[in-house]
Amino acid sequence: MMQFEPTKDPAADILLSFYEFGIPRTPKTKDKTIKYHEIIGGNLKEEVVAMLKTGTQQRRLLVQGLTYAGTTPNPQNVIGSVNAYLPSVWKIQKSLQASKDTLIKLQKPLLFTWHSVLTPPGEDNTLTQSVFIFEVSMIIVVRALSHYNAAQIEVQRALQNQNNVSNMNAMFKNAVTELRNGAGVLDFVAKYLQNWKKPPKNPLPEVNRRILVGLQNYFLCQAQRILTAKAIMDKQYVIVPQLLGGLQQRYSTCINYLKSGQQIVPDIVQECVLMVHVCESFAHRYAASNLRDKIDSGKIVDDLETNFGNSVAHVIVANSKFNINWSGLGNIRKRYEGKCSQVKQILVEMETEFQETNAGVYFGPVDMEEATLPTRSQHKFLPQPIEFNVPAVEALSFQQVPRAPPGIEQKAFEQMPVDIQNELWAQHNATVEAAKAAELEAKNGAKKSKKKKKKGKEPELPPGYDRATFNELPPDLQKEILAEYQRNK
Repeated sequence: MMQFEPTKDPAADILLSFYEFGIPRTPKTKDKTIKYHEIIGGNLKEEVVAMLKTGTQQRRLLVQGLTYAGTTPNPQNVIGSVNAYLPSVWKIQKSLQASKDTLIKLQKPLLFTWHSVLTPPGEDNTLTQSVFIFEVSMIIVVRALSHYNAAQIEVQRALQNQNNVSNMNAMFKNAVTELRNGAGVLDFVAKYLQNWKKPPKNPLPEVNRRILVGLQNYFLCQAQRILTAKAIMDKQYVIVPQLLGGLQQRYSTCINYLKSGQQIVPDIVQECVLMVHVCESFAHRYAASNLRDKIDSGKIVDDLETNFGNSVAHVIVANSKFNINWSGLGNIRKRYEGKCSQVKQILVEMETEFQETNAGVYFGPVDMEEATLPTRSQHKFLPQPIEFNVPAVEALSFQQVPRAPPGIEQKAFEQMPVDIQNELWAQHNATVEAAKAAELEAKNGAKKSKKKKKKGKEPELPPGYDRATFNELPPDLQKEILAEYQRNK
């Protein structure tokens, strides 16, 4: 887990904490390497073969980038590898779709295998499919998760630059942009997967549409958390309750999608559940801080007693709601418990100090019903996904190209009318057949000549023997008769 530089407010630290996603991977073993130009065969046009070779090369580079030396890959490098491969695989897919009426020859099955990072521990995290929609979806999800991880790095850099406000703000902005990009990518994949006519019964979470919609909202929540933390760090408390209200509402949406149907790694859902409670407590805390700051700065001069009493009520509610039951929150306890303990201590001290100040200075009525937060219509949720689209490509035809007869240039032959092509092949075939016939005739002539030579060397027979009768005699008897005949000549 990546370590963060702390801010001056542990509440901001909590909001700036990131779940660390792994990256889905595909095997790079030799037997599972995808080589499009070797799998998709036939006599294809040169431009089609070049497209397939490019796809093979770009996929190989992506696979290497995902498994580089067994380390966590740099997210920007992964995004670059996906961006390089995506146009190729998208073009291959579109070309195959455009050639649906063409007989396409496969030298062996075209199978895509991916390993999930969202599958719960202990469950099968591998899926193999033969459809391009699976391959395309997985690589785009790889890009989305890499945007999230890039945002995490930007936040870390921002916190290391807290003394340089300009740099810090720029890095926070970069992080929000990365998350919005990731959300836009997930939105695209969720819609694109509607084209999968026969998806598997148990797909990987990375290609489950509801999971992707949940993650899209999760990414945007993370962006809202950055904006909220920044407002807290800048002490812009007036807007914080509205931001937290919008965040709490959106986390509820995340939970609805992520818990519907297929299970994923529990940490993500558990974090959403925790944040629903945290947001409400924080909203009351900063509503109290906002009232207190306005009173202390003189922005509120009327009815100080009531307003201060209301701030006390907010602190009391914030403290009471920040009692977290960690028993059902699994691994995220390690990430949050320390900072949550600090926040709890702050809330206890705030409640004591607010109560004492009210009792000694303002004597305001503490009416718990006045500890109201912005209504749903007043909630603010600022980040929106940045639209993602795959690059425009021109589909090619997988139509088999007629081969040119020997002696004719292939490209020139392809431009000829079909009847001319057929005539040239007929002429070539006739020439080949004539050559074969001549060769066969020559072989037969040689055999006849050889037989004649053998017949000319046959021995002279004694009188009274015909050739057919003599040839039927045993060889030893033939020799004896011939020898006797030669002696008596």
